[in-house]
Amino acid sequence: MLNKLTHGLVTDSKTSRLPPGAGRRLFLPLVLAGCAWLLVAPPRSRRWRLLAALCLAMAVGGPAWGQEFGLTGIAPASGPLAGGTTVTITGNLFTGATHVMFGPSGAYSDAPSFQVVDDQHIVAVTPPGSGTVPVGVGYPSMGTWHGGVTFTYLPPGLTGPATNLLVRQGTLFNPGLITAVGATPPYQYTLTTGSLPAGIELVTSGDSCYFYGTTLAARGSYPVTLSFTDSLGRVGSQSYTLFVWTNQTASVTTLATSPTPAQFGQTVTLTATVSAPASGGWTPTGKVPSRWVAAGCPARRRSIP
Repeated sequence: MLNKLTHGLVTDSKTSRLPPGAGRRLFLPLVLAGCAWLLVAPPRSRRWRLLAALCLAMAVGGPAWGQEFGLTGIAPASGPLAGGTTVTITGNLFTGATHVMFGPSGAYSDAPSFQVVDDQHIVAVTPPGSGTVPVGVGYPSMGTWHGGVTFTYLPPGLTGPATNLLVRQGTLFNPGLITAVGATPPYQYTLTTGSLPAGIELVTSGDSCYFYGTTLAARGSYPVTLSFTDSLGRVGSQSYTLFVWTNQTASVTTLATSPTPAQFGQTVTLTATVSAPASGGWTPTGKVPSRWVAAGCPARRRSIP
């Protein structure tokens, strides 16, 4: 329940009863209209008309009478440390609000500007701040109420896929969108260090960017630094490493025996020659499974260490 404080103080209540009189905006006018109707109505119908008026007043004004004040959401829920993010706060009974605040009691900041769009929406501009802070909406002489809604201040940076990215030769590469955070759009994205593998490029799409393309570059690692500059000149960056791998193909193994076995129990020497794929890839290690047949003898399976 709401604890009243003096104007400008912040309570820790998540949901509070609506400010005094807010619920009567529809209820009381309809009751008064019913009473006036009673005075001018014929005596025989006054009682029924009064009952009808009261029922109408309770049906229409009743929900507003019992409705609770509260904040239910904020979008976007994050922005730069310097403030300036335009957010939309949703909730109930915003009409008559006089201030919007970001931060806990004793350490809050007023929004530099805000507009009550309707009873359920407020558009506000965030002040400077840091970390994750509660959001409050206040009324004259009634303090400020929090509704469990928070806003997170972010330093300039990039969010998106992992920073270590696997690229396969000849396969389309598109790991996903990379987007600046803690900054104000629009953004300019550039590679400030390193080079992408041939065939892979940096593509800008709206306020985001992404790596895209197909490469036949040699195997290896390709470190790059992706940087951005926002509309206010703030800069952020992130390092990425693209690892290029060839598609694995089968190696060729040739077996030679000396002498050619003719019977069980005969000692022979097998020599295995392994040829790696011409395009690179992996040379087998450990034991290589094989199958050989001695002339005139049943098939046997062996392993070459």
